Amino acid sequence: MPIRILIVLLTFVLAGSLSAQPQADSRAEQASAEFFLYVIIYRAGPAWRHGLPISEQGLQPHGAYIARNFEQGRVRAAGPLGADGGLILLRAGDEAEARGFVEGDPAIAAGLFVAEIDRWYPRFRHEAPFDP
Repeated sequence: MPIRILIVLLTFVLAGSLSAQPQADSRAEQASAEFFLYVIIYRAGPAWRHGLPISEQGLQPHGAYIARNFEQGRVRAAGPLGADGGLILLRAGDEAEARGFVEGDPAIAAGLFVAEIDRWYPRFRHEAPFDP
């Protein structure tokens, strides 16, 4: 579990999506925001073909879906996680919207991935983008 938190934090910093001053971990403040952040963890689904490289899993429609949502600003960061999964930081108004995003993913519909959705309450944020 600690590695999962580290990956999420590093991904968020690399995406340059955090704000400059430490923020209080107040759920009341979060509730008044226009959007929330959700962490979506993808794992191999029932149609995943173990032993085949990710490039041969038929994920092109999934990649196009994620890219479209990234361009629209809904996906804040995304990328592979391990050999057969991925992680997405999603900006959504509520959990129903986050679930709708996952259900609209062609890789979920095809059974290539299953997804876990968790709302994330970042404690520390930076406004300035991180440029490695």
